[in-house]
Amino acid sequence: PAATGAACAGGVATCCPAPTLPPAGQTGLYCWEVSMSDSEEANLTLFQYEKHISIFSCDAWKVFSDGSMDPVLATNLGDIESKWASWNSWENTDVFIRAWAALFREGTWSRYAWTVKVDPDTVWFPDRLHTHLSGLKSNEPLYVRNTGAMMLGPIEVFSAGAMDRLGGNMRRLCMQNKEDFKGEDGWIENCLRTCGVPDKQYKDFLVFNDHPTACNNKFGVALHASKTVPEYIQCFVDAWHAAHD
Repeated sequence: PAATGAACAGGVATCCPAPTLPPAGQTGLYCWEVSMSDSEEANLTLFQYEKHISIFSCDAWKVFSDGSMDPVLATNLGDIESKWASWNSWENTDVFIRAWAALFREGTWSRYAWTVKVDPDTVWFPDRLHTHLSGLKSNEPLYVRNTGAMMLGPIEVFSAGAMDRLGGNMRRLCMQNKEDFKGEDGWIENCLRTCGVPDKQYKDFLVFNDHPTACNNKFGVALHASKTVPEYIQCFVDAWHAAHD
């Protein structure tokens, strides 16, 4: 029989019973993020919760943090502060390894067709994501490569089939060379490739709002980055009007 309890405490051990995946045609979203409790990220998360947008408009959601996020129910990961790196992002692989372990230990993802990890400063629209996922078989291993060269961290999309393969192999296949990947997005994509998960590439899936009109976009699923609540509101409104006017 499959081992349980302490033997599976890491959440990604192969001893854990395999989940029953949702049927291929389902499109339910399980969405999650990591947000520091004493930062502008927390303000963004609380605003999104209040307005029922971002991960809080998904079928189910999860927030990981380092402290209380009331009224948002958050799972405390302990210290999640990361160093700023030379490539203008964060050295955050170890933080997200802990988040992934907690995610697999809990197992809620297995009730949904797609798992979506999003950064708090990413404006995104689940309805646009559903358009891209339509027709794909979620019970088959698949992840979205959101740029031409690689998958970047502002939004990461995984089928239930990909999650199942990651959960069964992450500890065995993906920890040995984690020091080679200081950023969580590079680490998880290398893990996906090591586990034999194919990618699906989309043009203009992830848009960087690095000029004043970048958010006037009706096609991009995600727009990054809006670092403050006023910036987030402006980008969200611009993108919404681009699609509806």
